[in-house]
Amino acid sequence: MDGYEQLRQVWCDAQLADAQQMLMDAPDQLELARARELLRSAQWIAERRDARYRPKQEVQQDTTITVVLDPGAGRVIDQSYPQAERVPDGADPLDVVPMAELPNK
Repeated sequence: MDGYEQLRQVWCDAQLADAQQMLMDAPDQLELARARELLRSAQWIAERRDARYRPKQEVQQDTTITVVLDPGAGRVIDQSYPQAERVPDGADPLDVVPMAELPNK
């Protein structure tokens, strides 16, 4: 942590402490409202300038992946797309021909 960050932390701490002290020492409703607004402002500034005052955001992820190897699964995959299309030899790749129209090789 460099000197600037330390200075910024001390300044944020002092602003918050001063606002809290004004809140405690407020003699009337007007001063109490003023102190409350100063405290909110100091908290807002501290959240943005000092990582210690930022809300903690924690993300936990528990992911389980199960892989089941089945030797017969390949046949199922091969049969699952009978409408698949392929490009015949020597044809333009943009002119895709349905499998039903291709001669058997």
